[in-house]
Amino acid sequence: KAIAGQPMQLAAVPLEQGAGAANYLWTFSDGQSATGQQVSVTFPVAGMYSAAIATTDDRGATAVAQISFHVDQR
Repeated sequence: KAIAGQPMQLAAVPLEQGAGAANYLWTFSDGQSATGQQVSVTFPVAGMYSAAIATTDDRGATAVAQISFHVDQR
């Protein structure tokens, strides 16, 4: 459960075995961004947010996924 003002952990899970990801870039609807397969992000205000992750593998192929979620008030 995401709570305003508290860190939220997100992780990308590869769908294909054997394709090593070289880069993970997360962007969030409030303007934040982060890099890495696992990230921690804090949303200061309750509300609906979305996150997009662009993954580039070691062969140069890129995939993008997006999720939406609600952050609750404390």
